[in-house]
Formats: sequence, structure tokens, C-alpha cells
Amino acid sequence: MNRIFRLPQLSFYVDYSGNSISNEFCLAVAGGRRPALGWLKNFISLNKDLETYCADKGLLYCFENKIIPKCVVGDADSAGLEAFEKAHSLGVAVKTYPTEKDDTDLQILLKEIVDKDFVITGIFGGRLDHLY
Repeated sequence: MNRIFRLPQLSFYVDYSGNSISNEFCLAVAGGRRPALGWLKNFISLNKDLETYCADKGLLYCFENKIIPKCVVGDADSAGLEAFEKAHSLGVAVKTYPTEKDDTDLQILLKEIVDKDFVITGIFGGRLDHLY
């Protein structure tokens, strides 16, 4: 399968000739460093077929860019319960977890989308466990 990714500043071609790589791609938005203003909206507009998934505060970044994700996971400690409730009312699949857990919200999200290839944004935010 051949796929062209389009980013606001560049495009690149990826040749997937092996059977081990999924044909499905998605965007994962974590709650680390906020993406540049409008970057998410621009990325989605250039890659309309990509589904968007959020880890907790990543939901706020999507809402700021008027993006409604397919799914949000986390404990709602950084996005807040109100944002999770809004997502639910918009038809977003909401999966909540207890605050006391071993995995980060992003780790849980990546386990949710394990069968897809993905682009991740919002991962650098100063916490080593998020970066790792």
C-alpha cells in the first residue's frame, strides 16, 4: 500500500509493501505540549480520512481546533469531566479510567489503537514518563 502524508509544511511518501503493516492510519492527540495554533485543524484538513483519538487533555486541543475525535481515553484529570461529558454528548466514544493507575493516559490510548499506524502530537510536555 502506498500512502502520502500531508503536513502543513511538507509532504512525504511512504511505501508499505509488507503485509505486517496496517492499512489504517489515525491521529493520536496527547495532552503534553500544545500543538501550534491551527496545526491540528490544518493536519486534519490535509488528511481527511484520518480518525482522531485523544488522551485526556488532548481532547481540549481538539476542541480548540473544532475537531471532534472518534474516541477519548483517560482519567479526566487534565481535561476535566465537563470536557469528557461534552465529548460524550457529541457522540465521541469516552473511556474513563481511575486516576490511580500504572499506565499513562497515552499508554492506554495506544493500547486502544494498537492495530493502526498513527501520527502522535502533544507528547512532549516535560514528563519523562510521557516522553518515554
